[in-house]
Amino acid sequence: MTMIKVTNIPPNTSQDALEFFFENRRRSGGGPIEELEYDPDTKSAVITFEDPGAVKRVMEKLPLLFNEVQIGVEKFQPVVKVGMEESQEDSEMILEVRGVSPSTSEVIVMMYFENTLRSGGGDVKNIMKVEDGVFHIIFEEEQVIDTIIRKKHKIYGKAIEVRRYVPPPPPKPVPTYSNRVFIKNISEKTTKDGLENFLEAKTNILPVGIEYGELEGTALVTFEEDVDFEKLQLGCQKTSLDKSYLEVAKVPITNCVIVKNISETTSQDKLEFYFDNERRSGVTGVLDVKKFNNFCLVYFEEPEAVDTVCGRSNKVDGQVLDVKVYHECLGQVESDDDGPFKPPASLEISDIDAKKLQFLIKSPPNQQAVDKQLEAMYGKPVWPKKSISSALTIECTLTSETKDCRKIASTWEAKIKENLNRFLDLLLVEKHTALQEAFPLVINELKSLTISNPDAVTVVLEKSNHEIYVTGHKQGVTEVSKLVAGIIDSIHNSNYFTQGPRVTT
Repeated sequence: MTMIKVTNIPPNTSQDALEFFFENRRRSGGGPIEELEYDPDTKSAVITFEDPGAVKRVMEKLPLLFNEVQIGVEKFQPVVKVGMEESQEDSEMILEVRGVSPSTSEVIVMMYFENTLRSGGGDVKNIMKVEDGVFHIIFEEEQVIDTIIRKKHKIYGKAIEVRRYVPPPPPKPVPTYSNRVFIKNISEKTTKDGLENFLEAKTNILPVGIEYGELEGTALVTFEEDVDFEKLQLGCQKTSLDKSYLEVAKVPITNCVIVKNISETTSQDKLEFYFDNERRSGVTGVLDVKKFNNFCLVYFEEPEAVDTVCGRSNKVDGQVLDVKVYHECLGQVESDDDGPFKPPASLEISDIDAKKLQFLIKSPPNQQAVDKQLEAMYGKPVWPKKSISSALTIECTLTSETKDCRKIASTWEAKIKENLNRFLDLLLVEKHTALQEAFPLVINELKSLTISNPDAVTVVLEKSNHEIYVTGHKQGVTEVSKLVAGIIDSIHNSNYFTQGPRVTT
């Protein structure tokens, strides 16, 4: 082992400083470094030494102080593939016992095989019940198994079978794609571009496709060329992305497609006949068709059929089918309990300030600002055509293709209201009231009022109540409101209203 993982590295530490410290045998016990991968976000690093003995020397130096801070150091072992084959030697040391009565306890079985006179056995090292009536036994001395299998055995009068345990053959390795990987533990802060750039840096190969899974933080990534899986896996273990360590898995080659946009009149048999007809679908050899409410899964004998059928247009009963590659790891098929993803219904917000809504309806630039803010929350406002309205409708733009669509849908309404209110809080409404007799004069004066930024503020007159509303962004409203108040005060304080009309004789 030539690798260590270092944690609790002080902030603002440079990679050079770490290298100098761990290459200094007197200070750290280390030595020449082959590779050092440092992640300032997680304050951790993985160091590979040229000398295997360096790890032992570092561990003997613990605890270590670096820049007056105690750092954590542990041996680091990258994940390696574990062979699935059980050694022949281990399996030959196990006795398999079958046909034991379900009422016979494990203790009775052990006592029987420890009785040398009755069974030919000896001291039992370990006994394990595999299933009802089947036990695996390991003896302290392996040679007793030969004696046992030469004899016939009964426990409580019931004949049992004994033999050396023969493990089942290992399953055939599942073929996997050489240019695709399945990623888990993606941070919610990680953007698509950020993920692409990270993976390209680790593989030196360009990712050409990222398809997010139903489960949060998962994605299937397709690369331009074959990738070195072990190299990518090790790189993701050493370095985090947005403070999250990605988990990388190989993607089994699929023999299945998911079919959507199926006509209601199309039966399961008809779909099977279509996809099993080379003249119509370009392929044959359908193994199975599983039909659900709004889609179906079609399995083929040969995985090559998947690319063929997905690369052409498919039409059944006059309906163009939506046919895509199906990867089980993406969780593209929702459970029958949940059903297919359905976006939230349109949200009608009726508790909105009528004057603020009126301002937005009359101001295209501010409408666009609201549109942009809600677009990020998967909302689309439906602006009323009439300026006097009491409610605003927001449509949901989420689809099943949206990353983490179910999670976003669960909080969609609250997020929309929160973001809309955040914008509305930037607006201010000021009300001014004039005397009934003065209102015509006020209106006449307001006609000559100059507003420096018409997009930021509006002035609305309500003649029935002799009221004037100044609405818009706070700075603009404050400035215009002072002008309106000045006009009203000037007219109210004029001689006409303070002394009454002049009477001539």
